[in-house]
This record gives sequence, structure tokens and C-alpha cells, in this order.
Amino acid sequence: MIKKQLVYVMECDHCGKICGEPETTGFPDKNSLLSAAEMSDWRKIRGGWYCPDCYEVDENDEYVPCG
Repeated sequence: MIKKQLVYVMECDHCGKICGEPETTGFPDKNSLLSAAEMSDWRKIRGGWYCPDCYEVDENDEYVPCG
């Protein structure tokens, strides 16, 4: 059976990577997505979401986007 299903996804605001790839690309609810992002070290910085490859810690020990 093929069904249409709406899911939540998170895309890195810098590189476009999708949270959960390659195992899972969609989550059934926002809380599941946020939990997966937290476990995968994604960070919300200045209103955007960044994967672990696209942020760093600055001299003040704060997360900042790369570049």
C-alpha cells in the first residue's frame, strides 16, 4: 500500500543536511524530531538550526555558525 504521510524534517541552515540522515529523514511529530536533533548534537543558534559540521565553539565558549 502507498499512503501520503506528512512528517517533520530539520534542515541545516548552513549546508542543507537533513537531521537523521541516512537512517530517518522524517519524524511523526515535532517532539520526536527535536529529541533526535538533540541526540545528534544539532544546535539552534541565532534562530537557525545547525548540524555538528556547521557550528563551532568561540572564545566565549558559545556555539556559533561556521563561516
